[in-house]
Amino acid sequence: MYQYRLYICILSILMAMQSLTAMAKDNSFYFDASLLRNSGLSSDDLQKLNEDALIAPGRHSLDIYLNGTLITRTEISFSPRRGKVEPCLSHKLVAMLRLKSLPEESETSCYWPDDNVMKGTTVKFDQAQLRMDVFAPQALLKTLPRGSVSEESLEAGESMLFINYMANQYHVTSRRYNSHKMDSTWLNLNGGFNLGLWRYRQQSNLNYSTSDGGHWNTSRRYIQRAIYPLRSELTLGEGFTDGQLFSGIGFRGVQLSSDTRMLPDALRGYAPVVRGIAKTNAKVTILQDQTTLYETTVAPGPFTIDDLYPTHYAGDLTVVVTEADGSKSTYSMPYSSLAESIRPGLARWSFTVGKVQNIDAGNTFSEAVWRQGVTNALTLNAGNQLATGYMAWSLGGVYSSALGALGLNSFYFLSKQIDGNRAGWMLRLNYSKALPQSGTLFTLAASRYAAQGYAELYDTLGSRYARSQRQQWQSPTWRQRSRIEFSAAQPLASFGNINASVSWQDYSDGKQRDKQYQLGWNKLFDYGISLSVTAARTYNITPGIGNNADAFSLRRRMQTMWSISLSAPLGQRRYSPVLSTSVNRTTGNDGSDGGYQSTLSGIYGEHNPLSYSLNFSADKKMEQAGWGANLQRSFPYVNAATSWSTARNYWQASGSLQGSIVAHKGGVTLGQWVGDSFALIDAPGASGAEVIGGQSAYVDAFGYAIAPSLGAYQINQIALDPRNMTDSVELQTMKMQVAPYAGATVRLHFNTLQGQAMLITALRPNNTIIPMGTSVYDEYNNSTGMVGQANQIYLRSHEEKGELRVQWGRSPEESCRIVWRAPSLPEPLALMRLPCR
Repeated sequence: MYQYRLYICILSILMAMQSLTAMAKDNSFYFDASLLRNSGLSSDDLQKLNEDALIAPGRHSLDIYLNGTLITRTEISFSPRRGKVEPCLSHKLVAMLRLKSLPEESETSCYWPDDNVMKGTTVKFDQAQLRMDVFAPQALLKTLPRGSVSEESLEAGESMLFINYMANQYHVTSRRYNSHKMDSTWLNLNGGFNLGLWRYRQQSNLNYSTSDGGHWNTSRRYIQRAIYPLRSELTLGEGFTDGQLFSGIGFRGVQLSSDTRMLPDALRGYAPVVRGIAKTNAKVTILQDQTTLYETTVAPGPFTIDDLYPTHYAGDLTVVVTEADGSKSTYSMPYSSLAESIRPGLARWSFTVGKVQNIDAGNTFSEAVWRQGVTNALTLNAGNQLATGYMAWSLGGVYSSALGALGLNSFYFLSKQIDGNRAGWMLRLNYSKALPQSGTLFTLAASRYAAQGYAELYDTLGSRYARSQRQQWQSPTWRQRSRIEFSAAQPLASFGNINASVSWQDYSDGKQRDKQYQLGWNKLFDYGISLSVTAARTYNITPGIGNNADAFSLRRRMQTMWSISLSAPLGQRRYSPVLSTSVNRTTGNDGSDGGYQSTLSGIYGEHNPLSYSLNFSADKKMEQAGWGANLQRSFPYVNAATSWSTARNYWQASGSLQGSIVAHKGGVTLGQWVGDSFALIDAPGASGAEVIGGQSAYVDAFGYAIAPSLGAYQINQIALDPRNMTDSVELQTMKMQVAPYAGATVRLHFNTLQGQAMLITALRPNNTIIPMGTSVYDEYNNSTGMVGQANQIYLRSHEEKGELRVQWGRSPEESCRIVWRAPSLPEPLALMRLPCR
C-alpha cells in the first residue's frame, strides 16, 4: 500500500509539472488539484499549492517590484477577503506603478488586486523573499525615461552619526646634519549626521610635527538637503561655486543649485532628441560608428526618443527605421557636444549668496548662472556676479553641427580699484570635433581673448587686498590677455596612438608669453606590454618684485623634457607582477637633469588581496639612488598601508589607516571609508557574512556591517554571502535593493533565522504516510512550513524544546502533534525521528 501511494504521488507530481510547463506560455501558473485527488490532502491544503495562504493578516514590510524592477520598499496591509488573505494597495503605491487607469485623486483607501484600476495586471507575493511582484503590460503603463526612480521610492534613511578618518604617521631620519630626525602626524576627520532630509557635514584635520607643533583646522562646515520637486540641492554654510561660467570661488552663505543626479540615468548627460515618422509598427535602431546605442519599437505616426544615454563614442548618429513590411529609411543626426551642452527642454542653474572665503574674506557677493537646452543644436547660458565694487555679466551658448561643437561666451565686468574704476570684456571660445572615419579628435579648449583691464572676481578682490597691504598680487590669470589650448589625438592602427597639445598665454604690462608644447606616442603590444614616449618643451615666466605692485620681472625659463616608459607583466597569470621602467631627462637654461625609475608591483591573494610595490630610483649620476617599498591591504573594518624608503642621505618610513566609525541606535560599527550615501546592514546573528561588493566588509559579532557606497537617486543592490556564517543562523533575505537620497544613511534589515536546524521524521502509527504538503504550525499557531517526502519536517528554532502541530484536514483525526527537544550539543543539522500523535 505504501509503495502504491508513493508511486501515485510521484506520477501526480510529474503530471503537475507538465501541466505547469504548458501553462507557463501565457504566464498563468496554477496547480490542478484533481491530480492529487484522494491523496489525503484537504481542499484547503490543495489550495495552498496555488496561492500562498501562509501569510497572516496584518501589515508586512515588502519590496515592491514592477515587471522585475524594484519600485519601493513599504508596508502592505493584508486582510481576509473572500476566503483568502489579500493585499490592500494604497493610492500612493499604485501611483508609483504608473498605471494609466489610476485617477490623479481618489478617496479610495486602498485597491485590491482585482479592482478595475488593477485590471490587466498580475500580483504575486513571495513570503520567503518578502517581495511582491506586479506584472503589467507596457500598454497599461505611463512611459518614463529609462532609469527613472520615483520620489516615493527614495529613502531618506535614519539618523546616524558617522566619521571618516584618515591617519598618517611619517618619519624621516637624515644621515647628514647630525642625523636629524623629523616626525609628523596628520589626521583628517570628515563626517556628520542626518535628521530626515537635512544633513550636517564637517571636514577637519590635525597636523603635528616635531618642528612646528600641532595645528587643528576645520576647513568646511555646511548643512544640505534635497529639494526634489525642484531637482535641486540647498546648501547652508561653506561651499564652492560650480565654476561653469565664472571661476569657482569659496563662500560662506546660501546656495541653491540644480542636481543632475535627480534626473533619470538616461537624462543626466547630453544626447540629442531623435524624432521621426513611422508608417507602421516599426523598429527604430540608433547607431554610432556601427555601434548600436538604442533599439525600440514605435507605433505608426510621429515618434520621439528623448532618453538616449550619453555616449563616450565620437561621431554622428545614424537612425534606421525598419517598417513592418521590411522597408527601411535611414537618416543622420549630428552628435558633437561640449561640457556645457544640455538636452533640449532641460536646464541647469545655480544661485549663490554669501561672503567670499580664503581671499579678502568678508566681501559679500552673489552669483547666478542659468543654462538652458533649446534644441538639439543650441544651448544658451547666462550669468551674473555682484560684489562690493564689482559687477560681471556673461552671455553665450553652445552650437552643435556636423562641423563640430562650438561654444562661445562673452563676459563684461566693471570694478572699483584703489587707483580708479576699471572695465573690460572677454570672449571665450571652445571647439570640439571628432572624425569617426579616421578616429581623429580635435579640441580647442578654453580659448579666450581678454581686453586690457578685464579681471575676474577672484583676481579683483585679491589684487585689491594685496594693494591695501602694500604687497604684490600674483595669479596665473592676473593681467592675462589671451590663452589658447589646443589638443589632438590620432590612432595609428597597429602602430599605436599619437597625441599632441599646444598651449600659450599672453599677459599685459610687459609680462612675456608662457608656452608649452607636448607630443606623445604609446602602443600596447601582445602579452600586455606597453611602451610610451613623451616629449615636451615649456617657456615659463618667473615673476619677481619690481618697483611697483604690478610689475613683473622678465626672467624666462626654457625647459625641454622627454621620457620613455615601458611596462610588462612578468607572467600570464591573473596575479602576475608588473615591471614598469621609465627614463627621463630635462635640459634648459638652468642646466640639465634626469633620472631613472623602476617599479615592481602587483597583488597577492584571492580574498582581501595584499597590494605591494618595490621601487628603485636614481638621478643621472647615481648620486641619489634609493630603494622603496609600499604595502596596502583592505581589512573588514579598516584599510591599512605602510611605506619605507632609503637612500645615501636618508631613510623614511610611514604608516596609515583609513576607515569610518558609524554610531546608530544599535551601537557603534566600524567599516571602510564611506561615501556620500551609505547603508548600515542589520542582519542579527549573521556574523561572518560578507557584503558582496562591500570592499571586504563583513557582518560583525553584533550583526552589523557597512556597505560603504551607494549611488544617489538610483537603484542599488546589496547582497550578503553566507558562506562564512555559523551553522546556527540562516539568511531569509539574501539581497535587498534601495534608492537613497544624496547623503542618506540607510538601514537595511536582512531577516535571519537563528537556532538549531533539525530535520524531523514524523512517525505515525502503522507507518502511516502524512500527505506531502501538509501545513505545520508551532505552539503559537505560526506556520513553520510543510511536510516533505517520507514525513520529513525541517525546523530551525532557538528554543530548547517545543511542540509542532501537523494539520492535513479539518477533523481532529486529520492532525497530530510532535514534541521535540533540541540536542544538548549544537549540530549543523540534527536528524530526529519523533512520534506524531
